[in-house]
Amino acid sequence: MPLTVKQFCDLYKCDISSMYKKIRRKKRAGELSELNVYKENGITFLDEKAEQILKPILISNLKEEIADRENTIKIYQQSDYEIKSLLDDKENDLEKIKSEYTELESKYNILQEDYKRISKEYETKISEYENQISEYRNQIDELTEQLSALKKPRKLFG
Repeated sequence: MPLTVKQFCDLYKCDISSMYKKIRRKKRAGELSELNVYKENGITFLDEKAEQILKPILISNLKEEIADRENTIKIYQQSDYEIKSLLDDKENDLEKIKSEYTELESKYNILQEDYKRISKEYETKISEYENQISEYRNQIDELTEQLSALKKPRKLFG
């Protein structure tokens, strides 16, 4: 609903003559047109667009807005600090994990080499034991033959 300049000035507590000067400046600058500010029966009316453009900026509102923005910035800075801190913690954790992984991988490789070496040693020992067992079996077979030859009765005469 359109307001008169007087109603507008009463609402926003501003000077009427200063408002008429401001209207002329805004019209010359092209911010307002005859559609936004018009006269009817000698009374000047302002539409909603004109009201928004001409509305005085209250310092208290600006101070509140500045304070709100500063608080928002502080919140973002705190969040940014917390995120950076978390990121640093995660990077440190990652470095520890990488270090532990490298250490475990090294231990694994050493154990794997030990296993291969020990396996070869045992294979060699097993082969040696199998050879010894084979020799012992041969010796047992020879001794068994000798024993059976001794057990046969001999003919002394004849």
